[in-house]
Amino acid sequence: MILRSFILKGFALIGFLGFSQEDITPSNLVIERIQTQECVTSEAPSCTQERLEKAILPILEKHLKELPVDTLKLRLAFTVSPDGEMERSEISMNLGKTTLSGKLKKRLDKVVKQSGPYEVFDYHSGAYQSWHRFDYQYKVLKLENQLLPTGTAELYEGGIINQIPLFPSCQREGDQKDRECFQKRMQDHIKTHFRYPEAAQRQGIQGTVLIKFTIDKTGAMKNLATESPHPLLNAEALRIVSLLPNFLPATENGKPVEIPYSIPIAFKLNTN
Repeated sequence: MILRSFILKGFALIGFLGFSQEDITPSNLVIERIQTQECVTSEAPSCTQERLEKAILPILEKHLKELPVDTLKLRLAFTVSPDGEMERSEISMNLGKTTLSGKLKKRLDKVVKQSGPYEVFDYHSGAYQSWHRFDYQYKVLKLENQLLPTGTAELYEGGIINQIPLFPSCQREGDQKDRECFQKRMQDHIKTHFRYPEAAQRQGIQGTVLIKFTIDKTGAMKNLATESPHPLLNAEALRIVSLLPNFLPATENGKPVEIPYSIPIAFKLNTN
């Protein structure tokens, strides 16, 4: 008797065209922008990014021993309410297999929150929130206990509205509903096409196949890669994924973008 188990993993970037309730295109989009109160009268476009950096650097330098890299890339991303208070936040670093510690994340979140309330210009009140991303890159000098800015990080130019890829049968209804529809369609697809290889059953082979791929600007899959405990399971997982349709592509501010995605498919035998 076979126990089928499916586990789906979310999109790696905030953070994710057919349109329905909200038509987000480059031609009709007004970019939401934020500034710290100290930067409202500043003519320097990088003022808010620099203010945040000044606040986070001492915190990062206290955690240098946790950073297993020579060059640190950091992204602070968050949404704000109409009155400029931070609502949702995502913090990412290039730490490889090392997980960002909860203590460091809380401290960085606190810096972002305490830097507000932010002055908000052209607030976007639609079904998709604007994410404000601030990127930083440093050379890690552990002997000197110092982070040296490299000056190569992308400059903040305003908020970004992300829309995730969708199955053709889904409608754009807002971030949460989009994710729910995508997950349900993916689960339905796997359940419909899943076949436990008979040879694997006979040999008692089980395990999880992690499939990674990129959904490109046209909604097609590319750069397919797998991590698998056995070729039989790997072949079946690839067969399932090969039957996926072309997606509606992910967008940033209405422009199609590429985005990575991963699906762990678990093959489990019921030995009872």
